[in-house]
Amino acid sequence: MFSRTLKLSALACALTAGVCASSVAAEAQGWYAGASAGYAQNKVSGINFIPGTTQKSSDTGFKIFGGYQFSPIWAVELEAVNFGKFQANSASLNSRVKASALGASVIGSYPFSNEFSVFGKLGAAAKFTDVDERGTTTGAGASTYSQKTTSGNVLAGVGAEYQLSKQFSLRAEYEYFGKTSVGNNGAKLTNSLASVGLRFHF
Repeated sequence: MFSRTLKLSALACALTAGVCASSVAAEAQGWYAGASAGYAQNKVSGINFIPGTTQKSSDTGFKIFGGYQFSPIWAVELEAVNFGKFQANSASLNSRVKASALGASVIGSYPFSNEFSVFGKLGAAAKFTDVDERGTTTGAGASTYSQKTTSGNVLAGVGAEYQLSKQFSLRAEYEYFGKTSVGNNGAKLTNSLASVGLRFHF
C-alpha cells in the first residue's frame, strides 16, 4: 500500500511538472512588439575636416521592433531605427547626414532565471543616409551638395532583458550597424545605438 502511494505521488509530481513545463514553454512562444530609445553614435571617418570645424557625432536615437519567440532561447526580429544625424559646421561649409535603418536578425538568449536573461543578435540591415552640404556664402557662387543612398550592412548586438510581468519586459541593448560610404570624398559613416525600452508579449 505504501509503495503504491509513493508511485501515485511520483506520477502526480511528474504530471504536474510536465504541465508546468508546457505552460512555461507556451508563455515563451508567440508574437511580440516594442519600442526603445537611447544614445545613437553617428561617426564620420576617412575625411579631413577644415580646421575649426565643429562636429556633432551623437544624437538621440529610437526604434520600434517586433518579432516571434520560438522558444525561451530563439527568436527572429524586425526593427526600424532612426539614428538622428551627424553635423559638421565650419566657416565655409555646413554638413548634415541623417541616418536610419531597417534590420532583420536572429536572437539567441540565455536565461539566468525565469525573469532575467541575456541575449545576442546577428542579422542584416538596410541603412539609409541623406547627405546635405551647403556653403555659408550666398548668391550664385554658393556651393550645395545632396545625396541619398541605401546600403546593406551587418547588424550585431548584445543585451539583457528583465521580465516585469507576464506581458511586459524591460530591455537594454547595444547594436552595431557597420560603416557606410557617404558623400563624394571617401567618407565613411559608422552607426550604433545603445537603448532601453519595453517589449510587449501578445
